[in-house]
Amino acid sequence: MYLLIVFITLIYSCFVRYLLNKWINISKGKLILLHVFSTIVALIFYFKFDKSHSFYKLVLLCTALMWIVVVDLEHKLVPNNITLILFIVGLVFVYINKDITKLMCCVVLTLLLTIISYITNNAFGMGDVKLLGVMCLFVGLDVVNIVMIASLLCSFLVAIFTFFKKVSRKTEIAFTPFIYIALLLSIIVTEV
Repeated sequence: MYLLIVFITLIYSCFVRYLLNKWINISKGKLILLHVFSTIVALIFYFKFDKSHSFYKLVLLCTALMWIVVVDLEHKLVPNNITLILFIVGLVFVYINKDITKLMCCVVLTLLLTIISYITNNAFGMGDVKLLGVMCLFVGLDVVNIVMIASLLCSFLVAIFTFFKKVSRKTEIAFTPFIYIALLLSIIVTEV
């Protein structure tokens, strides 16, 4: 069973990387490490959730999010094609589980973060807004905790940069790494 999980995770990871190929420009060694990391995460989720819906949806979400982090770090952008695929897959899981609250959470959080992005003159990027909204379809109300943890990490990093380095207010910082780390920690520590 473990070999099957490794094989399927590697295929899915390669598929997501292929969809993001025009934005990913890293060495083969780093690509292999990222594929191995996504497989290790999938195995950890398997040990925690067995073959439940949670296992499948979290592997799909976290593997895609890992590659989004790579693109965001390099280009400061969250690709719409992967976000759209995650949205469709999230809707399928909402339908299967008949959990309309996750859909409502997605809509409300996306609207709220869109308003915050507009008020702050896009200090919080729309790619991050869409990604967090889509994450609600997968993890539901727990995403509020993830957002708070990621925001604190981001704020802490920005405070360190502005204190030790001359950084202007226009400096863009990729937010998806914080979201990804907070999501992984939240999944491992809590019951999603």
